[in-house]
Amino acid sequence: MNYTDFLDEDLDLSSSGKKDVMTQNTRKNTSISVEILLTIIEILRKLGGKPNKKISITKMCDKLHIPVQDRKKYIQVLFECQDLFLDIYKSHSIILKKERNKLYFTEKIPSYPKTYIERSSPHENVPNQIELSQVDLSVLNDLIFLFTNVRRGKGFNLGDTDSDLMKGLKQLRREHPYLFFSNGHGLVYPTEFTIDLTQKVRSYLKCNRSFETLQIKDCKIIKKIH
Repeated sequence: MNYTDFLDEDLDLSSSGKKDVMTQNTRKNTSISVEILLTIIEILRKLGGKPNKKISITKMCDKLHIPVQDRKKYIQVLFECQDLFLDIYKSHSIILKKERNKLYFTEKIPSYPKTYIERSSPHENVPNQIELSQVDLSVLNDLIFLFTNVRRGKGFNLGDTDSDLMKGLKQLRREHPYLFFSNGHGLVYPTEFTIDLTQKVRSYLKCNRSFETLQIKDCKIIKKIH
């Protein structure tokens, strides 16, 4: 199987005589159950934010009735997906695009300004443990949505004092300065840590799942209960 078979006709990704990746990785008898794979993914979600917990692969596979000879296949798929999104799509998103009644996979690249990429270090000066209230998380969610979808990477103007959202930003910046950085011209940007945190919170909200703690790299986020 050649991976170029799936590309749009005007996109040439020939490998200059090298054996392509799909051909190299093609194996016999690699069919797996999508339903079982989705169940495993849901089980792994419960492991998130719990670094001291472990999931027994043997018990899980026995419970899901996965034959012993097929278990390595599921593990391989999970780790290949993890590598894909950690390495290649770390700062991109895969989206569906419809053209001429045909569906395509394509990339969505965040429109962050050059200054944002240069100055937003991944997790600089972030404590090992922080506490955020539901109000704090809601403000962050609204800010990141505006930053990525409306402002297209343009920073927030601290001179805007009339907006409740800007008031929330200023309060968060005072209490948690590592969540934002400034370009020195009155504009404030969320750090990469803040974006990672918000994306993880959204993943819980999409599944209607509650949480008390989250883990982002070396930082434990505790949800404050008033």
